[in-house]
Amino acid sequence: MGGAVRREVFGKAATSTTMLCGATVGEFLVTGGADGLLLANFLLLVELMFIWLGREVSRTIKSHGGPINCLHSFERGIVVGGADGRITMFSDNLKQLTQFDIDEARAPPTDRSIMSVYALEAKSQCDVAKIVLGTRDNSIYEVACQSGTFSLIQQSLFKDEALGLATNPFDSDLFATSSGDGWIRVWSISGSKVVRKMSTGHSLSALAWSKDGKQLLIGCGGRSRGIKDGVHYIVDAEQLKILHEARDCCFGVTSCAFSPNSAQFALGCEDHKVYIYSNSGPRYKLLAAAEKHNAIITSLDFSSDSALIQSGSEDYEHVCFNSDDGEVFNLPSQLKNTEWSNYTCRFGWPVQGIWPPVDESDGEKEPVSVDRSPCEKVLVCGRTDGQVKLYNFPALTQNGMEAPCKTVVGHAYEVSKARFSCDSRHIVTLGRFDRTIMVWRC
Repeated sequence: MGGAVRREVFGKAATSTTMLCGATVGEFLVTGGADGLLLANFLLLVELMFIWLGREVSRTIKSHGGPINCLHSFERGIVVGGADGRITMFSDNLKQLTQFDIDEARAPPTDRSIMSVYALEAKSQCDVAKIVLGTRDNSIYEVACQSGTFSLIQQSLFKDEALGLATNPFDSDLFATSSGDGWIRVWSISGSKVVRKMSTGHSLSALAWSKDGKQLLIGCGGRSRGIKDGVHYIVDAEQLKILHEARDCCFGVTSCAFSPNSAQFALGCEDHKVYIYSNSGPRYKLLAAAEKHNAIITSLDFSSDSALIQSGSEDYEHVCFNSDDGEVFNLPSQLKNTEWSNYTCRFGWPVQGIWPPVDESDGEKEPVSVDRSPCEKVLVCGRTDGQVKLYNFPALTQNGMEAPCKTVVGHAYEVSKARFSCDSRHIVTLGRFDRTIMVWRC
């Protein structure tokens, strides 16, 4: 039989408040909570540490200017992390020893709120040598207690959907991502880290790398409508500096691509149109707006001679356009021998085998993103159920069945993008909702 639950007693030492974390220091239990005081119509968070003896509060300590999110105790004290971006270390008798501010880091996080802390004690003594901490924007830092120096260990995507992925056409070690957090990040495969990044301040939904390696094309959009939906940027890939910004559509950009000769680029948008531009500054002229589709555009590919564009949409429609004027080719048979610089479209003769049989296709296990390897021998396919499949290219159906493939599982949900590195040795996949980046060896 269970005993009666006995509630905590705040008494005169404190007022009742929400507790966010707790840890033990010697005979004491220390908890972190927040009190909200309404002053002149502003909510001021007064952050206290509550020191418990038994089930009663013995005293409180004002340690942070925002909610205390995390605590970690070590042999000689406790480390506290707060929403104000500060990390405070106390002795075992709860005397403040030192405090660090995440804003002092050489590369501070986008969201400074500390969500987790861990004290690493030196092997030769009981003093804390380093503190490892995690922030709300999925960044992990290490701070050296003696010098107060912050080192960025890892970072990731942290908000809304992850939809933009492109690999460098010359450097097999580099790829770029864009997501709902508004950041463009260039990553190193070998280093497993970000090598440079830039914030636009707005949700990003599409990304492409020019064939000459000099530019990135970024489209704004995403699950929630924003004031920048439909805006596209041309960005210097090396310096991550915006070269051009324009908008010819008020709906989100869902797909984008550069032509092989880098003279043109195209955008697919939520208004069902494909916008074709000249890639020459300073005006980057709009050449055409193709209007054949009846649903959101999901993929765009240029032919090897840059003369044609193929596009796919959410309603399983496959359309080909002239890249100069956006005129539609109504006879696909005329294009059967066309060579495509990339193949990211889910539709067409070379990818017919990626689709499961009709009686097994329920919308929860179908292709979302495909990419042909630069060596043109292999095809990767990311699916709605999180699976990643590898096929021979072309992937042809056999008696209405799916083509033979190798299947790996890593993502929890839909794989929004799958792309080969330029040497065909690695595949990078991006999870739409889990915001996870995975690198696979081929």
